[in-house]
Amino acid sequence: MTVDYAVDYPRSTGHIIHTNDPVDIPTEAKSVLFRFNLLSIGYTLSMEMYLDTYRAQDAESWCHHHRCYLGIAEYGSSQVQEVASSSSIWVQMNLDIPSYTEMKLEDEQFSDRAYKMVHFLLNDRSYLVIASLGSATGNNTYNNQSPVYMYNYNNRQYKLLQRLPTFGATDVAFIPFKDPYPLYSRFFLTFTSNKNDGIDEDAEAIVYSYSKGRFIPFQSLPVLKSRSVVASSKLISTTSSTS
Repeated sequence: MTVDYAVDYPRSTGHIIHTNDPVDIPTEAKSVLFRFNLLSIGYTLSMEMYLDTYRAQDAESWCHHHRCYLGIAEYGSSQVQEVASSSSIWVQMNLDIPSYTEMKLEDEQFSDRAYKMVHFLLNDRSYLVIASLGSATGNNTYNNQSPVYMYNYNNRQYKLLQRLPTFGATDVAFIPFKDPYPLYSRFFLTFTSNKNDGIDEDAEAIVYSYSKGRFIPFQSLPVLKSRSVVASSKLISTTSSTS
């Protein structure tokens, strides 16, 4: 369960010289991991652990390569001693041992104001994409791009594949169009665009297409101020039979 909690910062009480002193994240601001235990009749629910997160917005869980993962998209800390915040991943190393360990993303780049994390499989390889809201008025810098990570089988970590220019992305959806002949399959990522001001405030939702190991711009969608996207793909047969 993710918790979007902003601590009282800068401090509103005390001497002005202590205004920007670090503020510890209280327990109620942390995300919580619960465990369901199935019984012969019914189930039990217990709190497993607290997770140190900064204004968590979304959570995603998946299993891959004999491990279970928990990813949390974080808006980030506003405290001045924090240069930037990044989203977090926890991994259950052994499926028989109920314990999660925090794991850093390889080649990690900071994601400013992450809102959504989505895991997907593409050609049997595991990927992560994070929709980043970015700076409200910033130009197209790292802080205004949404990262895509690819699973590295050599060290069993997620490595940065690329950063996709987005414009106040609050949601992202993976759309697979699988063909019986794999070479004809197509894969897309669709990002919302929700900039409220700045040079990109009228940006439309954007679609990226997977080609030769990378995602490239495919088209924009004539939707302004979009906040969420739901994708569905279904193979529709064009053949018909007569009797």
